[in-house]
Amino acid sequence: MDEKRVLVEGFELQKLVNRCLKAEILLRRIKMKGDLAMEVSVKSENWTAFQKIAGSKYRLTVLEERGLRFRWNQISRRKSTLVGICLFFLILLYQNAFVSQIQINGYEHLSEEELRQSLKAAGLYEGCRKPEDLDKIEVALYREFEEISWVGIKYHGSMASVDLSERHIEEETVKSDEPAHIVAKESAYVEKVIPREGLAQVEKGSYAEKGEILISGIVPLADTTYGNGEEEVQTSRFVHAEGEVYGKQNHRFLFYLDAWNLKRTETGFWIPGISLQCDGFAFDTTKLFWPFDSGIRKETELIRLKTPFKLKLSFISVKEVTLQKVKKSEAEIKQEALTALRKEMKENVAEKAQILNKSLSFSPGENIIEVAAMVEVLEEIGETKTFIPEKEKSQKEAEEEGI
Repeated sequence: MDEKRVLVEGFELQKLVNRCLKAEILLRRIKMKGDLAMEVSVKSENWTAFQKIAGSKYRLTVLEERGLRFRWNQISRRKSTLVGICLFFLILLYQNAFVSQIQINGYEHLSEEELRQSLKAAGLYEGCRKPEDLDKIEVALYREFEEISWVGIKYHGSMASVDLSERHIEEETVKSDEPAHIVAKESAYVEKVIPREGLAQVEKGSYAEKGEILISGIVPLADTTYGNGEEEVQTSRFVHAEGEVYGKQNHRFLFYLDAWNLKRTETGFWIPGISLQCDGFAFDTTKLFWPFDSGIRKETELIRLKTPFKLKLSFISVKEVTLQKVKKSEAEIKQEALTALRKEMKENVAEKAQILNKSLSFSPGENIIEVAAMVEVLEEIGETKTFIPEKEKSQKEAEEEGI
């Protein structure tokens, strides 16, 4: 959109504005400078009509011109500027032929330094010319690291992005025929004990410390054989304890919310643009010229090619918007707090936990609201832990001492 910023001086400025409205000439960003002067923005296409309406009664002074046509006329008058632009694009094309940065994503147990060394050995490193055969580099990573289950390499301009995924290593499970206790994985008040195999060690209402035995895998037995007046001989059998133990736990969360919403209102003005991406080269006219303080960018794809080379051509529209801060209502704040709480619980509380009670406390500030949440849940607190029976343990210790 081409427009001129004009200083208008004269009497009865309101009449000039009214006459422009009748002639369907839109005056934007009107700023009064007193009773005899004002600043307005006028579209370049309406400039001649605006001058006729103003006539000799008003003095017009162009303060600023904005828009693609004006910029192009400015640039075309300067040959050195055109040469500079051409050199800029040549340098940009040259730079896009090299890798300036390598970003590695998705590794957990592998070392980034080892991955970078392997990539360098395969021909991909910062400062090198972009390798054309990325499949060869991916295969090299597969061969060197057995932990990698998937890898993908792609270019974003001059940056190479390496995305990988490691194989999932399953945790060792406890064998069902091994002697085991069920112990508390977290401290909690016991609410329910359901022993299926083994002997319960806690009751409802008791407090279980982390690591405490909840269901024992040692079950006492009475030997009923009598002889020579001897007393009963107490023996035990060792089992793999099974069952569920549920406990009450309190979880406290603290997070912060923005007290304001940002409202966007379209003004009706917009500019078109073109985006071109071709084998690592990227060009976007809206990044060269952005006349609005705030705008919404929308991209519509026109052409996409994969062979014989990668090409993407898109039409860009940038709409001007005004930004306004609006105070959030109590309902909005509470809804956002509940959403944030659900996210925190999903990350920190067992999926099958039952919510018994929850409370939210709000501490409003000028721009930030502090939210403290307390949640009481009922969840399974037991986990299986194997043990070595005393008899076998003493034999094992003896063997080790003998060695």
